Amino acid sequence: MWNAKRPILIITLICAVMVPVCSARSKAKSKKPTAFELLDRYEETQAKIRSSFISKHETAVKWEGYDKLKPNIKKGLLYERHIKVELCSDGTKYYSFFKQWGDKPGGLPTTEERAGIVQVLWDGEARYQYMYSPDIYMYTPDISAKARLENGRLFLTPKAMVTSPPNRICDAAEGGQLRGFFYGSNERIDSDIRQAETISLQHKTEKINGSQCYVINARTKRCKYKIWIDPEHDYHIAKARVNRKWGSASRPEKRRMKPPDGTSQNVMENVLFKKVNNIWLPVECDYTLNVELVGGAYSRAHYHHKVTEYVVNPDHDALGSFEPDFIRDGAVVKLIGVRGISYTWQDGKVVDKKGREVDVDKLIKAESEKVKKPKPKRK
Repeated sequence: MWNAKRPILIITLICAVMVPVCSARSKAKSKKPTAFELLDRYEETQAKIRSSFISKHETAVKWEGYDKLKPNIKKGLLYERHIKVELCSDGTKYYSFFKQWGDKPGGLPTTEERAGIVQVLWDGEARYQYMYSPDIYMYTPDISAKARLENGRLFLTPKAMVTSPPNRICDAAEGGQLRGFFYGSNERIDSDIRQAETISLQHKTEKINGSQCYVINARTKRCKYKIWIDPEHDYHIAKARVNRKWGSASRPEKRRMKPPDGTSQNVMENVLFKKVNNIWLPVECDYTLNVELVGGAYSRAHYHHKVTEYVVNPDHDALGSFEPDFIRDGAVVKLIGVRGISYTWQDGKVVDKKGREVDVDKLIKAESEKVKKPKPKRK
């Protein structure tokens, strides 16, 4: 009898030891991350997919609104726009392509074939902003006021004259919500939340599109944030709400023209994900932006963003991603920093009226010397 009970006692003791150990391990595995740890993981994922990439996406927009300063636009008028965007970056150089068409009152082309385009490039040395449209008339002192710029227009800003951070070329592009950028801020949402006066992690997770998501709430003097972080999809944002107060009340600094007081409500939802190179990407979402201004002006817009192509770590050199080869020969060139003179783009260079290549840096230096040189005093 004693021998029969001994194995049972040993097994019981082993189980008694294992249960606390297993329980401790289970608790360690299920330890809840902090709000800042979740933001760190979101930031890490963004670094993986945004450090070097090519992205193409399409956006459909439905808009209605009212502005008493524009009485020719009927209250509540609804129009639709279609947008195509391409973005490229290697972390130091940036390129964006933008095209839109639709039935907006006042002159958007109604078909993609007649749509105007805007292409912006920062190649590390200069900023190129090229605009071309087969339908829209543009004005320049060099040609007749009603003449059409058949080959488009280029605004060329040398490195010394660039004031806006180059990364804004991609960050500020249409579809920014999928990249973490929301109306009313130049910062990505995780950076904004880190600067909040209060930030908290909701005790319970919430299910969004089948995933149990962590919920972060944050507040500043003029903004409230609520984001749903999806741990099953590399800690991307599965849903977001941003309510913002803005205008002169929220920007007390002195300005010649202060923006009117108002509020905006941003909502991103119905986010879909796709795996590319073993990394999850947000590839589709609905985004609603409602803006209300003091005085009764308002706008309500619904956006549907859809990524059609995404390449992580492409061979930019082989693709020529950051070459200004998209600019048409004959485009009128305006050098930022040189007043009153327009040039021409030809064979990848800026030339004068006689076809001679222009030394852009020399021109900018000469212009800056003119500014520094004091005007002679009148006797």
